[in-house]
Amino acid sequence: LDGAIAGAEVVPATDPPTTRRVDLSIAASGETRLGSSADLRSLSISSAGDSVVFGGDVVADRSIEIAFEGPGTGTVSNAGTGVTLHTNRVELAASDSSETDGRTAQIVLGEAVNLDLYATTGTTLAPAALVLDQDGAIDSASVSRLADAVAVAGVTDLALALRSNDAVSL
Repeated sequence: LDGAIAGAEVVPATDPPTTRRVDLSIAASGETRLGSSADLRSLSISSAGDSVVFGGDVVADRSIEIAFEGPGTGTVSNAGTGVTLHTNRVELAASDSSETDGRTAQIVLGEAVNLDLYATTGTTLAPAALVLDQDGAIDSASVSRLADAVAVAGVTDLALALRSNDAVSL
């Protein structure tokens, strides 16, 4: 997708005007490339390819979910300059349903892809959350890369979930 994606639309037929937010869901069998910035309610990308590339910052009020299905390593990267994903919850997942032992698929967060996580307020408080769920092992290098990428704005609490069909070693 190239060009800015504006996720808010003002609906003038209502009184007062209503703003609608967009939930964007993408399913792709090859590389998924967002050419520039996006401002959404939520973003969900499911890829059978090997990479998701962001060309600009993404703001998603609720969550950003990126899931890879298939063998090997799924990579989340930028298109040449650093990007930041601003949201309350990030879920990164990799699985390979064709693998009988289920221990190979993994996800890598590339350099200069940063996560700006924040708590939501309003009727229900939701702490900032980061989930890494993959078939392959999760080691201290993977967790360190995530820790380096995360900035938790204005909050002290972060819900961190690590799930693996293999070992988790910190």
